Amino acid sequence: MNVILGVSGDIGSFSEEAALKYIEQSNLCFELKYLIDIEGVLSSLSENSIQYGIFPVVNLRGGLVKTAFEAMGKYHFKYKENISIKIEHNLITKNEVSLNEITTIVSHPQAFAQCQKYLKSNFPNIEYIEWKNTALAARNLSDGLFPLNTAIIGHKKTASLYNLKIREEKIQDELQNLTTFIIVENI
Repeated sequence: MNVILGVSGDIGSFSEEAALKYIEQSNLCFELKYLIDIEGVLSSLSENSIQYGIFPVVNLRGGLVKTAFEAMGKYHFKYKENISIKIEHNLITKNEVSLNEITTIVSHPQAFAQCQKYLKSNFPNIEYIEWKNTALAARNLSDGLFPLNTAIIGHKKTASLYNLKIREEKIQDELQNLTTFIIVENI
C-alpha cells in the first residue's frame, strides 16, 4: 500500500516543492496527491483517503496563512513536523502578452501579500483576483479560463509546465521570503 501525502496545491505549486523537499530530507517514500487547498488536505486526512498532509502556515512577509488557520479549526489532526522553503514569485503571462497589456493579476492572497511593493509600484490601477492556489491559476490561465491580458503570480516551474512566459522574476518584496509548511497526520 502506498503512503499518500496530500499537497495543498496543484502540480508546480510551492506546496509541491515543500513536499518534495520533505520527502528528500526524510528519506520516506510517498505518493503525492494534489488537493489544491488546505481544506482539501484536512478533509481528505479526516476521511482517511491520505495518511499525511502538507500545507503552508506562515510566511515572513505575508504573515499567517489565514486559510490554513480557518481550515485547521474545523478538523482534528496531529502535527508531525515542519519544513521551510524560500519562495520566489514571478509575474507570468501567456506568450503573446506584454507587461503594458496586463489588466488583471490572479494569484493566491499570500502571493499578493508577499509582492505588495512590486504591485503598487508597477500595477497600481489594475484588478487583482484571489485564487485558491498559484499553480492552479497558472493552469487556468494556460487553459484559457482567464482573458488573454491576465497575468498570474507564481512559481517559476509553472511557466514551463503550462507553456507560459515569465515576464519578471523574483517580484516578492523580501529576497529571503521564507514560508513554513507543516506536515500533519491523523490522530
